[in-house]
Amino acid sequence: MVRLTPTGPAGIAVVRLCGPDAPAILRTVFRPRRPSDLQTWPEQQLRFGRIVDGDETVDEAIVAVRPSPAGGTCVDLSIHGGRRVTERVIELLGRHGARILPAQAAWADAWPAKSYLHREAYALMPEAQTRRAAAWLLRQPELLREALESIRRCAREDVPSARERIRDLLATFGPAQRMLYGFRAAIIGPPNAGKSTLANALCGRHRILVSDTPGTTRDYVTEPAAIQGVPVTLVDTAGLRQTTDPVEREAVRRALDQAAEADLRLIVVDGSVAPGRESLECLEAFPPLGRELLVVNKCDLGGAFDPEAFSAWRGAYVRVSAARGDGLENLGRRMLETWGIGPEFDRRAAVFTGRQCVVLGRGAGPLTDREGLTEILDEVLGPGEEAEGRA
Repeated sequence: MVRLTPTGPAGIAVVRLCGPDAPAILRTVFRPRRPSDLQTWPEQQLRFGRIVDGDETVDEAIVAVRPSPAGGTCVDLSIHGGRRVTERVIELLGRHGARILPAQAAWADAWPAKSYLHREAYALMPEAQTRRAAAWLLRQPELLREALESIRRCAREDVPSARERIRDLLATFGPAQRMLYGFRAAIIGPPNAGKSTLANALCGRHRILVSDTPGTTRDYVTEPAAIQGVPVTLVDTAGLRQTTDPVEREAVRRALDQAAEADLRLIVVDGSVAPGRESLECLEAFPPLGRELLVVNKCDLGGAFDPEAFSAWRGAYVRVSAARGDGLENLGRRMLETWGIGPEFDRRAAVFTGRQCVVLGRGAGPLTDREGLTEILDEVLGPGEEAEGRA
């Protein structure tokens, strides 16, 4: 049994059941809407029905059955993509004898690969949480191979320049991980700055309670989102302020903990009023050190707050109206650029696995000669692969 789709929220999840016992397990847990014999199903013809656990319906499903190249039968169950539903179906299949395998087990059957880099990309496909991430990953084998061949040609004439290009390529590993696995963005700031409204706007749905009363958010709330096709976990936190109330003090402490753990901090202030003590304290507590972005909210209500008056934040802020949606596209772009995912990232080669990063890292050192670079480039390409034009 292999799950072919990511573990995060999705409309559909696909679970593959393969082997000689797959038909027997399917007959036990699946009830087609129109009664039919599994043995007489035409190959790849879809059947709609219910996944059942005894007399209980677990979920509705669309099922396809075909012979497996490895022998036996291959069954694809397309079910609803909610995490709990998927876990329940997998647990049910396990109770009836199915064994969970990693997605790599479906390489040869699901995605025939023409190179080792392609196999590595296909193995990561279940981790791609968005359409953009999946499309980016599918382009990487060819882009990376072209980049390695270009480095090889460079090494024939200028080894130091080739090593520098390797270092540039290694710098793409961090952004590549963010493209696949996302990053965590903490939304912090004083009370009533519009943090929850911003979180809802970035999520594209109203999932977090919003009120004009300061202090509505008493604990942090996490919500998955996709910012311009890149997965992000948004963390809406309680307003930062001095207080003697023990509950509010604990909420502020938790907000600060989330800010410390986040990959990116969005400091939200009310841009319609002059900065008060709490806003100034936030700006002082979280200076722009590379993972902070000042969000001047409520720009539709006027512009009493001037970030240019604070020298540290010049150029490191974005004006938005979370309520109206103004400036959100620019904010999303700036969020991604903080992690090196700019407009050209999708069309550039990237180091997308830990193996590639470790092997290529050996070629960035000052003692690596031309022959050493050649061996390292071939190793990055994978077993049985060589770059074109080998010297």
